[in-house]
Amino acid sequence: FARRGPREEIRLVRDGDRVLAGLTLIPMGQFWGGRSVSHMGIGGVVVYPEARGAGVGKHVMRAAVDESARRGFAMAGLFPATWPVYRSAGFEVAGGRWKARLRTREIQTERRDESVPSVRLMSSGEKALVKRAYARWAPRAPGHMARTDYIWEHKVFRFHKATQRVYLIEGEEGGDGVDGYVALRTEWSDELKGTIAIVSDMVALTPRAARGLWAFLQGHWSIVAGMEWNCGPTHPMLGALRDRTFEMSLVEHWMVRLVDVKASLEARGYSPGVAGRVTVEVYGDWIESNNGVWSIEVRDGGATLASVSGPGEVRAHVRALASVFAGYATPAHALLDGLVEGDDAAIARLCAMFAGPTPWMSEIY
Repeated sequence: FARRGPREEIRLVRDGDRVLAGLTLIPMGQFWGGRSVSHMGIGGVVVYPEARGAGVGKHVMRAAVDESARRGFAMAGLFPATWPVYRSAGFEVAGGRWKARLRTREIQTERRDESVPSVRLMSSGEKALVKRAYARWAPRAPGHMARTDYIWEHKVFRFHKATQRVYLIEGEEGGDGVDGYVALRTEWSDELKGTIAIVSDMVALTPRAARGLWAFLQGHWSIVAGMEWNCGPTHPMLGALRDRTFEMSLVEHWMVRLVDVKASLEARGYSPGVAGRVTVEVYGDWIESNNGVWSIEVRDGGATLASVSGPGEVRAHVRALASVFAGYATPAHALLDGLVEGDDAAIARLCAMFAGPTPWMSEIY
Protein backbone atom coordinates (compact mmCIF):
# COMPACT_ATOMS: atom_id res chain seq x y z
CA PHE A 1 0.00 0.00 0.00
CA ALA A 2 2.81 2.41 0.92
CA ARG A 3 4.54 1.77 -2.41
CA ARG A 4 1.38 2.76 -4.33
CA GLY A 5 0.58 5.85 -2.27
CA PRO A 6 2.39 9.19 -2.12
CA ARG A 7 5.58 8.67 -0.10
CA GLU A 8 5.40 12.12 1.44
CA GLU A 9 2.07 11.16 3.06
CA ILE A 10 3.36 8.06 4.89
CA ARG A 11 3.36 8.40 8.68
CA LEU A 12 5.21 6.03 11.05
CA VAL A 13 5.33 5.53 14.81
CA ARG A 14 8.83 4.51 15.93
CA ASP A 15 10.49 3.34 19.10
CA GLY A 16 14.10 4.07 18.27
CA ASP A 17 14.84 2.21 15.04
CA ARG A 18 11.84 -0.07 15.46
CA VAL A 19 8.62 0.75 13.55
CA LEU A 20 5.53 0.17 15.70
CA ALA A 21 2.74 1.45 13.44
CA GLY A 22 2.02 3.38 10.30
CA LEU A 23 -0.57 4.74 7.89
CA THR A 24 -0.90 6.75 4.68
CA LEU A 25 -2.75 10.04 4.30
CA ILE A 26 -4.70 10.55 1.06
CA PRO A 27 -5.91 14.14 0.58
CA MET A 28 -9.05 14.42 -1.57
CA GLY A 29 -12.69 15.47 -1.36
CA GLN A 30 -16.02 13.75 -0.78
CA PHE A 31 -19.41 14.74 -2.18
CA TRP A 32 -22.23 15.53 0.22
CA GLY A 33 -25.42 17.16 -0.96
CA GLY A 34 -23.88 17.82 -4.38
CA ARG A 35 -20.83 19.65 -3.03
CA SER A 36 -17.28 18.45 -2.45
CA VAL A 37 -16.10 18.64 1.17
CA SER A 38 -12.36 18.48 1.86
CA HIS A 39 -11.63 14.96 3.04
CA MET A 40 -8.45 13.37 4.39
CA GLY A 41 -8.49 9.68 3.52
CA ILE A 42 -6.58 7.44 5.90
CA GLY A 43 -5.40 4.13 4.47
CA GLY A 44 -2.99 1.31 5.11
CA VAL A 45 -3.34 1.56 8.89
CA VAL A 46 -1.17 -1.08 10.56
CA VAL A 47 -0.02 -1.70 14.13
CA TYR A 48 2.58 -4.42 14.51
CA PRO A 49 1.49 -7.30 16.77
CA GLU A 50 4.12 -6.63 19.43
CA ALA A 51 2.83 -3.03 19.79
CA ARG A 52 -0.86 -3.87 20.15
CA GLY A 53 -2.65 -3.32 23.42
CA ALA A 54 -0.37 -0.43 24.42
CA GLY A 55 -2.44 2.40 22.96
CA VAL A 56 -0.31 2.79 19.84
CA GLY A 57 -3.34 2.51 17.54
CA LYS A 58 -5.16 5.30 19.37
CA HIS A 59 -2.01 7.42 19.29
CA VAL A 60 -1.50 7.09 15.54
CA MET A 61 -5.16 7.83 14.79
CA ARG A 62 -5.22 10.88 17.04
CA ALA A 63 -2.07 12.15 15.33
CA ALA A 64 -3.66 11.65 11.90
CA VAL A 65 -6.80 13.57 12.93
CA ASP A 66 -4.73 16.39 14.45
CA GLU A 67 -2.65 16.69 11.28
CA SER A 68 -5.82 16.76 9.18
CA ALA A 69 -7.06 19.64 11.32
CA ARG A 70 -3.78 21.55 11.01
CA ARG A 71 -3.89 21.16 7.23
CA GLY A 72 -7.42 22.57 7.08
CA PHE A 73 -9.41 19.45 6.17
CA ALA A 74 -13.07 19.54 7.18
CA MET A 75 -13.39 15.78 7.60
CA ALA A 76 -11.52 12.48 7.45
CA GLY A 77 -12.48 8.96 6.48
CA LEU A 78 -11.29 5.37 6.41
CA PHE A 79 -12.22 1.73 5.88
CA PRO A 80 -12.04 0.05 9.30
CA ALA A 81 -10.90 -3.49 9.97
CA THR A 82 -12.47 -3.06 13.41
CA TRP A 83 -14.62 -0.31 14.91
CA PRO A 84 -13.58 0.39 18.55
CA VAL A 85 -10.20 2.05 17.97
CA TYR A 86 -11.61 4.34 15.29
CA ARG A 87 -14.71 5.21 17.27
CA SER A 88 -12.40 6.26 20.10
CA ALA A 89 -10.89 8.74 17.62
CA GLY A 90 -14.30 10.23 16.72
CA PHE A 91 -15.08 8.17 13.60
CA GLU A 92 -18.48 6.61 12.97
CA VAL A 93 -20.02 4.42 10.28
CA ALA A 94 -21.28 6.61 7.44
CA GLY A 95 -21.69 4.40 4.39
CA GLY A 96 -20.74 1.17 2.67
CA ARG A 97 -19.41 -0.65 -0.34
CA TRP A 98 -21.83 -3.11 -1.89
CA LYS A 99 -21.31 -5.73 -4.56
CA ALA A 100 -23.85 -6.71 -7.20
CA ARG A 101 -23.49 -10.13 -8.85
CA LEU A 102 -25.16 -10.96 -12.17
CA ARG A 103 -25.11 -13.69 -14.78
CA THR A 104 -24.49 -11.96 -18.09
CA ARG A 105 -27.02 -14.02 -20.06
CA GLU A 106 -29.79 -12.77 -17.71
CA ILE A 107 -29.13 -9.05 -18.25
CA GLN A 108 -32.13 -7.31 -19.84
CA THR A 109 -33.03 -3.64 -19.78
CA GLU A 110 -36.50 -2.23 -19.19
CA ARG A 111 -36.78 -0.51 -22.58
CA ARG A 112 -35.75 -3.34 -24.90
CA ASP A 113 -37.47 -1.93 -27.99
CA GLU A 114 -35.17 1.10 -28.22
CA SER A 115 -31.86 1.21 -30.07
CA VAL A 116 -28.64 1.13 -28.09
CA PRO A 117 -25.45 3.09 -28.77
CA SER A 118 -22.17 1.46 -29.64
CA VAL A 119 -19.36 1.05 -27.13
CA ARG A 120 -15.67 1.48 -27.90
CA LEU A 121 -12.39 0.95 -26.07
CA MET A 122 -10.83 4.03 -24.47
CA SER A 123 -7.52 5.10 -25.96
CA SER A 124 -4.58 6.09 -23.77
CA GLY A 125 -5.20 9.79 -24.47
CA GLU A 126 -8.87 9.82 -23.45
CA LYS A 127 -8.61 9.55 -19.67
CA ALA A 128 -9.76 13.15 -19.34
CA LEU A 129 -13.09 12.25 -20.99
CA VAL A 130 -13.73 9.60 -18.36
CA LYS A 131 -12.80 11.97 -15.56
CA ARG A 132 -15.20 14.62 -16.87
CA ALA A 133 -18.04 12.12 -17.07
CA TYR A 134 -17.39 11.05 -13.48
CA ALA A 135 -17.24 14.70 -12.37
CA ARG A 136 -20.79 15.15 -13.74
CA TRP A 137 -22.04 11.99 -12.04
CA ALA A 138 -20.35 11.96 -8.62
CA PRO A 139 -22.07 14.99 -7.03
CA ARG A 140 -25.40 13.17 -7.40
CA ALA A 141 -24.28 10.28 -5.18
CA PRO A 142 -23.63 11.03 -1.48
CA GLY A 143 -20.30 9.64 -0.30
CA HIS A 144 -18.60 9.54 -3.68
CA MET A 145 -15.04 10.76 -3.81
CA ALA A 146 -13.74 13.83 -5.61
CA ARG A 147 -11.05 11.59 -7.05
CA THR A 148 -7.38 12.49 -7.17
CA ASP A 149 -4.86 11.04 -9.63
CA TYR A 150 -3.97 8.42 -7.01
CA ILE A 151 -7.52 7.03 -7.02
CA TRP A 152 -7.83 7.18 -10.80
CA GLU A 153 -4.53 5.46 -11.52
CA HIS A 154 -4.69 2.77 -8.83
CA LYS A 155 -8.42 2.04 -8.55
CA VAL A 156 -9.93 2.75 -11.98
CA PHE A 157 -7.43 2.69 -14.83
CA ARG A 158 -5.46 0.06 -12.95
CA PHE A 159 -6.33 -2.10 -9.96
CA HIS A 160 -3.12 -2.77 -8.05
CA LYS A 161 -0.95 -4.44 -10.71
CA ALA A 162 -3.76 -5.35 -13.09
CA THR A 163 -4.52 -3.06 -16.02
CA GLN A 164 -8.23 -2.51 -16.51
CA ARG A 165 -10.02 -1.91 -19.79
CA VAL A 166 -12.25 1.13 -19.99
CA TYR A 167 -15.05 1.25 -22.57
CA LEU A 168 -16.83 4.45 -23.60
CA ILE A 169 -20.19 5.57 -24.94
CA GLU A 170 -19.83 8.80 -26.85
CA GLY A 171 -22.17 11.69 -26.20
CA GLU A 172 -25.41 11.72 -28.14
CA GLU A 173 -24.80 15.23 -29.42
CA GLY A 174 -21.29 14.50 -30.66
CA GLY A 175 -18.34 16.59 -29.57
CA ASP A 176 -15.56 15.19 -27.44
CA GLY A 177 -17.66 14.15 -24.44
CA VAL A 178 -18.83 10.74 -23.30
CA ASP A 179 -22.18 9.84 -21.75
CA GLY A 180 -21.01 6.69 -20.02
CA TYR A 181 -18.15 4.31 -19.38
CA VAL A 182 -17.31 1.02 -17.71
CA ALA A 183 -13.95 -0.01 -16.24
CA LEU A 184 -13.38 -3.74 -15.85
CA ARG A 185 -10.95 -6.63 -15.77
CA THR A 186 -11.57 -10.36 -16.11
CA GLU A 187 -10.88 -13.17 -13.68
CA TRP A 188 -11.60 -16.90 -13.46
CA SER A 189 -14.51 -17.96 -11.24
CA ASP A 190 -14.39 -21.42 -9.70
CA GLU A 191 -18.04 -21.03 -8.70
CA LEU A 192 -19.27 -20.36 -12.25
CA LYS A 193 -16.47 -22.39 -13.85
CA GLY A 194 -15.82 -19.62 -16.29
CA THR A 195 -14.53 -16.11 -16.79
CA ILE A 196 -16.26 -13.23 -15.02
CA ALA A 197 -15.99 -9.48 -15.44
CA ILE A 198 -14.97 -7.50 -12.35
CA VAL A 199 -16.49 -4.05 -12.85
CA SER A 200 -14.77 -1.48 -10.67
CA ASP A 201 -16.56 1.59 -12.00
CA MET A 202 -19.56 2.20 -14.26
CA VAL A 203 -21.26 5.51 -14.97
CA ALA A 204 -24.18 6.35 -17.25
CA LEU A 205 -25.28 9.96 -17.58
CA THR A 206 -28.33 9.23 -19.73
CA PRO A 207 -30.88 6.39 -20.11
CA ARG A 208 -29.40 5.79 -23.58
CA ALA A 209 -25.93 5.28 -22.08
CA ALA A 210 -27.30 2.90 -19.42
CA ARG A 211 -28.96 0.75 -22.10
CA GLY A 212 -25.76 0.75 -24.12
CA LEU A 213 -23.55 -0.36 -21.24
CA TRP A 214 -25.92 -3.15 -20.19
CA ALA A 215 -26.22 -4.34 -23.80
CA PHE A 216 -22.44 -4.33 -24.12
CA LEU A 217 -22.01 -6.46 -21.00
CA GLN A 218 -24.85 -8.83 -21.92
CA GLY A 219 -23.36 -9.27 -25.39
CA HIS A 220 -20.40 -11.12 -23.88
CA TRP A 221 -22.51 -13.86 -22.26
CA SER A 222 -20.93 -16.62 -24.37
CA ILE A 223 -17.41 -15.91 -23.09
CA VAL A 224 -18.09 -14.09 -19.81
CA ALA A 225 -20.32 -16.10 -17.48
CA GLY A 226 -21.04 -13.37 -14.93
CA MET A 227 -20.04 -10.06 -13.50
CA GLU A 228 -19.29 -8.60 -10.10
CA TRP A 229 -19.79 -4.88 -9.73
CA ASN A 230 -18.83 -2.67 -6.80
CA CYS A 231 -21.75 -0.27 -6.66
CA GLY A 232 -24.44 0.78 -4.21
CA PRO A 233 -28.02 -0.21 -3.41
CA THR A 234 -29.37 3.03 -4.92
CA HIS A 235 -27.34 3.06 -8.15
CA PRO A 236 -29.76 4.19 -10.88
CA MET A 237 -28.34 1.69 -13.39
CA LEU A 238 -29.84 -1.12 -11.34
CA GLY A 239 -33.23 0.45 -11.98
CA ALA A 240 -32.59 0.25 -15.73
CA LEU A 241 -32.68 -3.55 -15.53
CA ARG A 242 -35.95 -5.21 -16.54
CA ASP A 243 -36.02 -7.48 -13.49
CA ARG A 244 -34.12 -8.17 -10.28
CA THR A 245 -31.59 -10.52 -11.84
CA PHE A 246 -28.79 -9.48 -9.48
CA GLU A 247 -27.73 -10.34 -5.95
CA MET A 248 -26.62 -7.46 -3.75
CA SER A 249 -24.40 -7.89 -0.69
CA LEU A 250 -22.62 -5.53 1.67
CA VAL A 251 -18.84 -5.87 1.36
CA GLU A 252 -17.74 -3.46 4.07
CA HIS A 253 -18.55 -0.25 5.87
CA TRP A 254 -16.58 2.96 5.84
CA MET A 255 -16.39 5.64 8.51
CA VAL A 256 -16.04 9.42 8.58
CA ARG A 257 -14.94 11.91 11.19
CA LEU A 258 -15.90 15.59 11.39
CA VAL A 259 -12.49 17.21 11.88
CA ASP A 260 -14.00 20.70 11.78
CA VAL A 261 -17.71 20.69 12.63
CA LYS A 262 -18.41 24.23 11.41
CA ALA A 263 -16.43 23.88 8.17
CA SER A 264 -17.87 20.48 7.26
CA LEU A 265 -21.52 21.40 7.82
CA GLU A 266 -21.14 24.69 5.96
CA ALA A 267 -19.27 23.07 3.04
CA ARG A 268 -21.79 20.34 2.24
CA GLY A 269 -25.00 20.89 0.29
CA TYR A 270 -28.59 20.46 1.43
CA SER A 271 -31.91 19.99 -0.29
CA PRO A 272 -33.11 23.39 -1.62
CA GLY A 273 -36.58 22.52 -0.36
CA VAL A 274 -35.46 22.25 3.28
CA ALA A 275 -35.31 25.28 5.56
CA GLY A 276 -35.03 25.43 9.33
CA ARG A 277 -32.92 26.12 12.37
CA VAL A 278 -31.84 23.96 15.28
CA THR A 279 -29.32 24.37 18.10
CA VAL A 280 -27.05 21.40 18.76
CA GLU A 281 -24.66 20.89 21.65
CA VAL A 282 -21.67 18.89 20.36
CA TYR A 283 -19.60 17.06 22.97
CA GLY A 284 -16.94 14.38 23.32
CA ASP A 285 -14.22 15.79 21.05
CA TRP A 286 -10.62 16.46 22.07
CA ILE A 287 -10.63 19.19 19.39
CA GLU A 288 -12.18 21.75 21.70
CA SER A 289 -13.23 24.12 18.92
CA ASN A 290 -15.80 21.50 17.83
CA ASN A 291 -17.46 21.25 21.24
CA GLY A 292 -20.16 23.61 22.41
CA VAL A 293 -23.58 24.77 21.27
CA TRP A 294 -24.01 25.49 17.56
CA SER A 295 -26.91 27.21 15.84
CA ILE A 296 -27.41 25.40 12.50
CA GLU A 297 -29.57 27.25 9.98
CA VAL A 298 -30.32 25.61 6.63
CA ARG A 299 -31.89 27.40 3.67
CA ASP A 300 -31.44 27.72 -0.10
CA GLY A 301 -29.30 24.58 -0.27
CA GLY A 302 -26.68 25.73 2.23
CA ALA A 303 -26.05 26.03 5.96
CA THR A 304 -24.58 28.61 8.31
CA LEU A 305 -23.29 27.77 11.78
CA ALA A 306 -22.76 30.11 14.70
CA SER A 307 -21.52 29.42 18.21
CA VAL A 308 -24.20 30.38 20.71
CA SER A 309 -24.64 30.33 24.47
CA GLY A 310 -27.26 28.46 26.42
CA PRO A 311 -28.47 24.87 26.17
CA GLY A 312 -28.92 23.20 22.80
CA GLU A 313 -32.22 21.73 21.67
CA VAL A 314 -30.29 18.57 20.71
CA ARG A 315 -27.20 17.11 22.36
CA ALA A 316 -24.97 14.95 20.12
CA HIS A 317 -21.62 13.20 20.52
CA VAL A 318 -19.21 14.27 17.79
CA ARG A 319 -19.06 10.78 16.26
CA ALA A 320 -22.86 10.47 16.21
CA LEU A 321 -23.01 13.80 14.40
CA ALA A 322 -20.66 12.36 11.75
CA SER A 323 -23.11 9.58 10.93
CA VAL A 324 -26.04 12.02 10.95
CA PHE A 325 -24.07 14.41 8.70
CA ALA A 326 -23.73 11.60 6.15
CA GLY A 327 -27.41 10.74 6.24
CA TYR A 328 -26.43 7.18 7.13
CA ALA A 329 -28.07 7.30 10.57
CA THR A 330 -30.95 9.59 11.38
CA PRO A 331 -30.87 11.45 14.68
CA ALA A 332 -33.82 9.29 15.72
CA HIS A 333 -31.70 6.16 15.21
CA ALA A 334 -28.78 7.71 17.09
CA LEU A 335 -31.10 8.20 20.06
CA LEU A 336 -31.06 4.43 20.50
CA ASP A 337 -27.27 4.48 20.85
CA GLY A 338 -27.48 7.04 23.64
CA LEU A 339 -25.26 9.47 21.70
CA VAL A 340 -28.05 11.90 20.73
CA GLU A 341 -30.79 13.33 22.90
CA GLY A 342 -33.31 16.11 22.47
CA ASP A 343 -36.98 16.98 22.05
CA ASP A 344 -38.99 15.40 19.26
CA ALA A 345 -39.52 18.61 17.26
CA ALA A 346 -35.80 19.48 17.18
CA ILE A 347 -34.89 15.89 16.28
CA ALA A 348 -37.39 16.01 13.41
CA ARG A 349 -35.85 19.24 12.05
CA LEU A 350 -32.37 17.73 12.22
CA CYS A 351 -33.62 14.61 10.41
CA ALA A 352 -35.03 16.75 7.58
CA MET A 353 -31.79 18.69 7.17
CA PHE A 354 -29.62 15.63 6.53
CA ALA A 355 -32.11 13.28 4.86
CA GLY A 356 -30.90 11.62 1.66
CA PRO A 357 -30.16 8.34 -0.09
CA THR A 358 -27.83 5.74 1.42
CA PRO A 359 -24.19 6.88 1.06
CA TRP A 360 -21.90 4.51 -0.84
CA MET A 361 -18.76 4.45 -2.94
CA SER A 362 -17.29 1.96 -5.38
CA GLU A 363 -13.59 2.34 -4.63
CA ILE A 364 -11.56 1.61 -1.52
CA TYR A 365 -8.62 3.74 -0.51
